[in-house]
Amino acid sequence: MRHGRKSSSNLFDGFKGGISVDQDSELITAVEVLPGNAHDSTKVKEIIEQAENNTGSQVESIIRDTACGKYAGK
Repeated sequence: MRHGRKSSSNLFDGFKGGISVDQDSELITAVEVLPGNAHDSTKVKEIIEQAENNTGSQVESIIRDTACGKYAGK
């Protein structure tokens, strides 16, 4: 968990989530909960593998921010 501040009186606690969604059906195919201080590329490969195992299909494309770019070709 990450603890942070938006201001001196506005505190927050948080995690990051890695989520894989099938664009056609809009079903969630994989989920990973990450610490709030984890880099955006953390566990991308594992999320892709989990999605493939859960659906029995190969991931064809990834929509992501540039932090995950090194996994684009899997």
